[in-house]
Amino acid sequence: MMIKTNNQKWILIAVMLVLSVFSFLVFQGKHGFHIDEVYSYGLSNSDHEPFPWQVDEWLEGDYYKDYLTPTEETRFNYDSVIYNQVQDVHPPFYYLIFHTVSSFFPGIFTKYTGLVINLIIHLLLFFLVYRLIYYLTKNFTVSLSGSLFWYMSAAALNAMTFIRMYSLFTLLVVGLYYFTLRYLKEKKNKDLLPLAVCYFLGGWTHYYFYIFAFLFTLVVCLFLLLKKEWKRTLTFGGTAGLSVLAALLSFPAVFDHIQNSNRGQEVLEGLEQNLTQVSSQYFTFIREELFTNIPAVIILLVFVLMLGSVLFYKRGEKTTWVQWGLLMLPVLSYVVVVQNVSGLESPRYVYPIYPLLVIFIYSLLYAGLSPWIAQKGRLSLLILSGTLLVIPLRLYGTDLSYQFKEVDYPQERIAAVEDQSALVIYQEKWQLTQYVLGIKDFKAVYPVQVSTQMDETLPGQLPEDTDDLYVFVDLRIDSGPGSIVQTVSDFYSYQDLQEVLRTDHYIVYQLEK
Repeated sequence: MMIKTNNQKWILIAVMLVLSVFSFLVFQGKHGFHIDEVYSYGLSNSDHEPFPWQVDEWLEGDYYKDYLTPTEETRFNYDSVIYNQVQDVHPPFYYLIFHTVSSFFPGIFTKYTGLVINLIIHLLLFFLVYRLIYYLTKNFTVSLSGSLFWYMSAAALNAMTFIRMYSLFTLLVVGLYYFTLRYLKEKKNKDLLPLAVCYFLGGWTHYYFYIFAFLFTLVVCLFLLLKKEWKRTLTFGGTAGLSVLAALLSFPAVFDHIQNSNRGQEVLEGLEQNLTQVSSQYFTFIREELFTNIPAVIILLVFVLMLGSVLFYKRGEKTTWVQWGLLMLPVLSYVVVVQNVSGLESPRYVYPIYPLLVIFIYSLLYAGLSPWIAQKGRLSLLILSGTLLVIPLRLYGTDLSYQFKEVDYPQERIAAVEDQSALVIYQEKWQLTQYVLGIKDFKAVYPVQVSTQMDETLPGQLPEDTDDLYVFVDLRIDSGPGSIVQTVSDFYSYQDLQEVLRTDHYIVYQLEK
């Protein structure tokens, strides 16, 4: 049994409840959305319309609301989710979950749809991290400490407040490692089913899972071959291979995504051109998000001391080294590959390996300190105390990447926005997604592409009862005197022009008679 006493069980439950309350406090600070988060809503809930890119016509604001949320008629419409993902560049599992949750609340757009999904996933991850550290240390307090260290890091909190598939990706990676260790230890075929599920759903969650799965399976199979366990090598490798094959064949759009999408091309070009290059950017992400505010020299010193202690005192304990090898070889290999194939350098791609690093760190701490502190209670208290001291140090002054606390939306500054009309001037169609949250509450919206002959592309008439007109202009379009906005103002004979709001992507102007 992993949890030996009722007291430990209730401590875990109490800690998870406290973490849930803390998470909701963090959620309250989230005010804005990354464009990819808008896609999470739209690709999950729109009715066979993966991108909100209708242009050159007056559209009701409900067009954008229906992009973000299912209606009574379109809820639980999984055919649409699959269709949207075929048109996009990601597999569909996360979006199927997102659409299911959204379908219970048709017509309601709220950040908590995505955040609560992530919270549930992170609580499961907290428990899995606990169980894996316990598997390696057999110490409840140390395992609890490591779980807290991960959950209360900028790394985990950024992943949890980012409404994308990366928390789910992380859960399936950690689950894969957990069920593999259990299979290797207990040698029971019953663990092959959850392993197959992790392989299959991982491939249906993010394509980078295939990179980790390949490296991880390779390391495990090499380990089994070295032990001359031929049958188990074939069993494990066969389970992995068949599960991945099933994932690929059940969503064949993956082949088109890899060959023809921008993300697929980035990976192929990276494999061809960059795989031999060395970069430290992703290791920098790990240090900044997992060890925030802790000097690198201290991290290195502790690592060297603990590793030296283990080498000196526990050289003969092969099991520990094997477990660490199965953990760290795929992790380090994954980071090296990803940093060379990802066109976009972002910590999101290494979110899945953060818990695995913490599992290694805490098992190393425990193994390294054990020879020096024989009394297990004192050792446990030392590690717990250190963790509780480090957690606030890491979070002090840290701004979470996906809270967007300073973001404003036009609805917060425009009275009776539901009675107003808006003109959206864009450069490229994909940029329209950046406007969705700002224009969804307007009565009427007209998206039009910027050109040198705006007189010919602007709508000839404004909607009935339009007094003031609100104009959204991409920041990269000149907005000074004599600009596009002034052209619009002159075209409709408005007398006054004033700036209402400036965001990171666009400026909103109010035109008045």
